[in-house]
Amino acid sequence: MLAVHGERVYLGSGDSYEVVVYTPDGALRRVIRKRHKALDVTPEDVKAYEKNRLEELADENWKRVTRLFAEKMDYPKTMPAYSHMLTDASGNLWVNEYRRPTEEQPSWTVFDAEGRLLGMIETPKRVALLEVGADFILGRWTDEAN
Repeated sequence: MLAVHGERVYLGSGDSYEVVVYTPDGALRRVIRKRHKALDVTPEDVKAYEKNRLEELADENWKRVTRLFAEKMDYPKTMPAYSHMLTDASGNLWVNEYRRPTEEQPSWTVFDAEGRLLGMIETPKRVALLEVGADFILGRWTDEAN
């Protein structure tokens, strides 16, 4: 995952709760970490993931191929630490905590430009954050048909 603000380039994979901050010329600036208890992937999680993937597909051939891949797929033992990052107008980093496919309430952890934890915020379910300003949050609301 990648987020950029000014002279800071934020990189992270979600494998652990770690975000590495670089300058545009590639010099390491800092590492942001947060204590995090990894969520185990359960059989219910796998079923929910596969169900969601199949519901996204309209073509029956693609559904058949997806089912074949799902039968052979090795799933990770734990969920990612986070799923998305963005920066706001003030240079703060917003990290979207990973949630199970069955959970709907998004939670974001916010760090200042120096990597200090500012706090956490929950956003409404089915709202995808697009931009965060000094006094606003812009999001896209999706209904059950999306």
